[in-house]
Amino acid sequence: MVSCWKILFAAVIIIAVMKLAVYDINSNNYYWDEATYLDIADNIRSDMKYVSSINESYRAPFFPVLLAVMPNADVSHIMVLVLAMISALMAYLIGKELVNKATGLVAAILLLTNPMYNFWSYKLLTEPL
Repeated sequence: MVSCWKILFAAVIIIAVMKLAVYDINSNNYYWDEATYLDIADNIRSDMKYVSSINESYRAPFFPVLLAVMPNADVSHIMVLVLAMISALMAYLIGKELVNKATGLVAAILLLTNPMYNFWSYKLLTEPL
């Protein structure tokens, strides 16, 4: 007989794979903030200067620097998705530590199936992080 844990774990894996399979759903549809972060990252990568050519250099530096390390925007999208998967793992670990394994799995599944979280974790913004 298959245990409940294996079914829940398989559900989390399936959701994660489906999420990574459609990662480029918003890759050419950028918000203003995404364009700004990508512009700053390109300037860091090419000129080693934290400057925005669209006059928004006041952004927090960590995310553009992280994007500058990535070779292109596709890899940046994958990086944000991997960080979203890590946050689901963290939700599981916190739920497991505070209550039990079932609570951790439920927390991870709720996070991965949340439509708003799924939408924002496809964008190159600081909000999902």
